[in-house]
Amino acid sequence: MLKNEGVQIITYSNDDPYTRKNKPLAQFFLWRYFLKYIKHSNFHFVYRPINLIESKKYTKSITHLLPPYFIPEVFSETQLSIEEKNRFSCDVVFIGHYENDYRSEYIESIYDSGIKIKIFGTGWNEKAPTRFKAKFGKIERLDQVNYFKSLNASKICLSFLSKWNRDVYTRRCFEIPASGNLLLCESNDVIKNFFIEDQEAVFFETKEEMLNKVKWLISNPQLIDKISKAGKERVNKDGHDIKSRVRYFIDLISEKSI
Repeated sequence: MLKNEGVQIITYSNDDPYTRKNKPLAQFFLWRYFLKYIKHSNFHFVYRPINLIESKKYTKSITHLLPPYFIPEVFSETQLSIEEKNRFSCDVVFIGHYENDYRSEYIESIYDSGIKIKIFGTGWNEKAPTRFKAKFGKIERLDQVNYFKSLNASKICLSFLSKWNRDVYTRRCFEIPASGNLLLCESNDVIKNFFIEDQEAVFFETKEEMLNKVKWLISNPQLIDKISKAGKERVNKDGHDIKSRVRYFIDLISEKSI
């Protein structure tokens, strides 16, 4: 009916609805309606490169990649009080959900090395191993303001990629450099296309490599500052901010609608 009125239908999800692997049954039922109706769209946007291929099973519409972005205004005026500096300051911070992969093991290895690391996010208090909770205590969830304050109070910002969602990047991969902080992220070919390794962001593949990179960075504070500045320049230059994403989106649908 909408199409009969000349309305262009555009669909998008930043989740990973195209596979049942690692998905709870409830999510499968949630996304089945989405998959059923995207066949009616004129334009379909997906979050990760692999979805460009998989979505073709459900729609013949024009499909484009729409990666995450950062919003400069939400962290441009972030200021920390003395109390907040005491609360958030650390060598390494990870802000994100618990997932039953290797992230708790990797985080513990940093803790066991005597490096000051703090964790914030969801699921840790309920699902993390007992030994992990004994070391870190109760882990709190941060709102948006405190999220950026925690990033700014840390020397290194750690990023793990969700295996549930088969992520090759996340919003944090752009927010961390954009806010002027150093990104230390799991390595893959996609994320390494966005940054020059060890110059604009730092990557790791194994626990040992991650630990070595953390120790290397902490021993070279001037390098942390240099990489942080270069990472910020890169994400701004390449247009990973929200306004650039909107222009990209509008250009695509305008071009195809002519």
